[in-house]
Amino acid sequence: MTATNPAPSGKIPKPRQPERPLGDFPKAGQPTASAKTPCSPEKAGLLARLYTGRHKGHVVKKKKIEKSEEEEARKSSKDLENSFAKEIAKILASGSDLPDWERRLTGELKQHFAMLALGHQPNAHAISIRLDHKTAEAALSAPKSPTDYLSAILRNHGIKDMAFCLEFSDTESDENHPLHLHGIAIIPADQPSRLANNLRKAMASDYRQRYKNQAIDIQPISTPGTWTSYCSKNQQSTARQLKSSPVYASQSAKRAGKRLYEGIRAWVRPKTPRKTS
Repeated sequence: MTATNPAPSGKIPKPRQPERPLGDFPKAGQPTASAKTPCSPEKAGLLARLYTGRHKGHVVKKKKIEKSEEEEARKSSKDLENSFAKEIAKILASGSDLPDWERRLTGELKQHFAMLALGHQPNAHAISIRLDHKTAEAALSAPKSPTDYLSAILRNHGIKDMAFCLEFSDTESDENHPLHLHGIAIIPADQPSRLANNLRKAMASDYRQRYKNQAIDIQPISTPGTWTSYCSKNQQSTARQLKSSPVYASQSAKRAGKRLYEGIRAWVRPKTPRKTS
């Protein structure tokens, strides 16, 4: 008589499932291409920093000169840095969707790249303007939009190339109006002090400074990506409060943003080999 192993006490053995033929896999197990996520503002800032810094340190001279070994070594080192930066940029962009600027890029990212482009230009300054009650209420009741009203004041004071975001402070005090703006503008190096005084009279005459929040703050920009992210931090909530767009970018800023974005897009995309006949 053949011995059989008894089933464990209280447990009924499950019937054996028939083997599935090779090649017959369930649909859930089929491999699917991983979807790319939209490019985040933080990643956009890193890509812009890598892209704009790729040629810094290179000096191109039309006149043929005999280069020393030191110059050659410095150029080789810079070439290596640029190559490394490009590889990092490719990795950053690999999981992100970088769509066509005109058709699919969101307005939020277009504004972000406009600000990034301005921030990497000479004479770029970070600006913060905390409005007085009169200016803020006039902006909020303007026929077109608050951004249109405020940008007109800035243009009248000589600022042509600019991009900014409006936001409301979360203070409960009625002393100062909560509406203010942060942005980037191209301002000649010898003008910030004079410009700040004029803007104070025009836009923030009765603003009372609290802590380090000056009425008009204009500073040379050193980290465009970080400042741009800070300016945009409350963009969506401000849009809901205003019931209109809280951002503004001059035409020159929009063009610069498009050039920057398309340059990055072409830089990180793998080149397709030419077909030979």
